[in-house]
Amino acid sequence: FLSDNNEAAAADVLEFVREAIQRFDNLRMLIVEKMLEVFHAIKSVKIYRGALWILGEYCSTKEDIQSVMTEVRRSLGEIPIVESEIKKEAGELKPEEEITVGPVQKLVTEMGTYATQSALSSSRPAKKEEERPPLRGFLLDGDFFVAASLATTLTKIALRYVALVQEKKKQNSFVAEAMLLMATILHLGKSSLPKKPITDDDVDRISLCLKVLSECSPLMNDIFNKECRQSLSHMLSAKLEEEKLSQKKESEKRNVTVQPDDPISFMQLTAKNEMNCKEDQFQLSLLAAMGNTQRKEAADPLASKLN
Repeated sequence: FLSDNNEAAAADVLEFVREAIQRFDNLRMLIVEKMLEVFHAIKSVKIYRGALWILGEYCSTKEDIQSVMTEVRRSLGEIPIVESEIKKEAGELKPEEEITVGPVQKLVTEMGTYATQSALSSSRPAKKEEERPPLRGFLLDGDFFVAASLATTLTKIALRYVALVQEKKKQNSFVAEAMLLMATILHLGKSSLPKKPITDDDVDRISLCLKVLSECSPLMNDIFNKECRQSLSHMLSAKLEEEKLSQKKESEKRNVTVQPDDPISFMQLTAKNEMNCKEDQFQLSLLAAMGNTQRKEAADPLASKLN
């Protein structure tokens, strides 16, 4: 469902997956595995960002982290992006018409004469619309908010990979690959290739992630790999309390205060002995204190006539 064209349905599924992977520890490995299988088929940039966040947050093994990096490279395509796109554009600047020499055939018209024909034929190959990898397409369309999410995901998995792998060479290689992807995205954002340039906020976010990976301090590791997950836990707890409060209010609204078959009392149609209990007690006490009880009854001719 994450690769569905219906973005609303895919968003509901993604929200359910996010809550399930947070609450059920025993299902995390299975959910991560299934998300890696459908990651390349996601068409919506909003769903892609959410899937990136989940993979970056809950990939805990060395194999899963390497699989995430592989899928990101697959979705990004050839790098550096700017150089590869320029080469691709230069490769398309060929002569539009290709002249070929074909065999001459004798063509006879209905009148019995030979028809004029040329030995040269021009053929123009049909230009097929190229299918770009999903992440590369998002970036070339100018949606660099997903690039900021990708930078955060790469930072998380790189810091986690450094903590899991003890070999220094592999640590440096993985961190350098993550920084290379961020740098090529920054280069693309500041070039003229995308439809919209990268925003300053996205530049700051990616630059911050580059700085974090260049230093790899324990404080930044705690912030990216622990505080973010605790924030999600607090958000889900607050959402659950809000839902309980909303259900409580709904149940209180359902309590019926007046039955549909209760009679309606009309003050003008009630008897005098019943009117005393129906009238406003504050008004009656005020009139009694002022000594205007009889005057009120006389001033109400409609009630006297009806009674």
